[in-house]
Amino acid sequence: TLVLGLALGSSAYLGQAKVSLALIIASSGFFLILARPIIAIIVLISTMLLTYPDVLTGSGLLTINNLLGTLLILMMLVKIHLKHDAWIVHQREIQILALLFVVLLFLTFTAEAILPKVANTLVTETRSGVFRPVRDLTSVRFKDFFSRFAFLVFLVYFTPTKKHVKLIMLSLLACILVALPAAFANLASDITNDGRVTAGFGIGGGSGWLSNENRFAFMCLLGMSMLFYFTAIAKNRLISLLSILLMVGFAALIFLSGSR
Repeated sequence: TLVLGLALGSSAYLGQAKVSLALIIASSGFFLILARPIIAIIVLISTMLLTYPDVLTGSGLLTINNLLGTLLILMMLVKIHLKHDAWIVHQREIQILALLFVVLLFLTFTAEAILPKVANTLVTETRSGVFRPVRDLTSVRFKDFFSRFAFLVFLVYFTPTKKHVKLIMLSLLACILVALPAAFANLASDITNDGRVTAGFGIGGGSGWLSNENRFAFMCLLGMSMLFYFTAIAKNRLISLLSILLMVGFAALIFLSGSR
C-alpha cells in the first residue's frame, strides 16, 4: 500500500494522470484476483475470444495473459506450500499432458542436433503455384502447447465447485454471444452474390475465430450447445424462449457463413 501510494503521488505530481489511472486499475485488479482467482480465469477466456485494445493487451512479454498467468502460478504454489496438498499433480490427465510436455521439450532441444536446419531444406507449393521454404513452426507450436497446458492447470485448480464451473460456462457463452450483433451487421452490409456472407465477422476487424468462417461456424455450434444445456438446467420458460431465439440466430449464421 505504501509503495502504491508513493507511485500514485509521484505520477500525479509529475502530471502523469494516465499512469496514475493505470496503477489504480492494476492494483485493484491485483487485489481482486487475490480474493477471487476465478476472475483471472474469466479474463483469460475473454482474451482468447474477444478483441481488446492494444493498450490493454500489452506487447512482447508484458501482456495481460502473461501477467495473469504469472500471478496464478505464484498463488497456486503458495497454496500448495501452505496446505501441503499437491492434488493437482495426481490427476491422470495432468500427468499425461505433463509427460507430453517433457517429450516435446526433449525433442525440441535435440531436433537441431538430429536434423540440422531441416526446415530450410524443405519447400512447399502455395495455391498460386509458387514454391517457398517451409516455415519452422517448432517454437510457435511449443508456445501454444505450453500456454494451453498452463491454462488447463489453472482451470482445474481454481474451479473447484459446480458454481465456479457454471460461472466459467456463462462467461464463455457471453463471449460467444458478443459476436452475434456484429455478425448480423456484416450479414446485412457485406453479403456476396451467391447468398453467403463473407468471413469478415468481427469486432474492429476481428481476429481468430471471428475472422475465419470455419472457426466462426464451430463457435456458433458451441454456443447453441451451451444454450441448450442452460435451458435444460434452468427450467424457466423465459430463459427457454430467449435461448431458442438465440439458437435460431446461431443456426442461421452457421448456414450463411459459407463454412465447409
